[in-house]
Amino acid sequence: MSEAINAWVDEVKEAVAQRAYTLNYEDGVQCRVLPPHSEEGRHTWEIALEMTHSGHAFDLTWSVRWTDSESDGIRFQLVAPGTEGGILWDEVFVGLARFSAASDVLPVFIRGYFVGREAATMQVVAAKN
Repeated sequence: MSEAINAWVDEVKEAVAQRAYTLNYEDGVQCRVLPPHSEEGRHTWEIALEMTHSGHAFDLTWSVRWTDSESDGIRFQLVAPGTEGGILWDEVFVGLARFSAASDVLPVFIRGYFVGREAATMQVVAAKN
């Protein structure tokens, strides 16, 4: 691998690791960081967001995928179990700055998702009464 490819791969890994750290220690979203997986120039890193520790009924998964080529961008997915919405956020970002900006709002997005679910459940209960 050339130095440019190594630098790009390492920069993405560092950005994901930093965000997982801040999610866990600054934002209060308990994370289980799974080992990154690389094969034939494709890289995947999954972070299990353990929402059950926050009182929710299920966990979420944050997946980050990228290749050795910076021009392919960084794919960002936030996934709930299929019965709870499945893919909640799926986007490809060109460059680390846009990826980092999106990952910075993960806690807000997650909170909004669970608040919205709770509000919808309360409306259903109120309608039945």
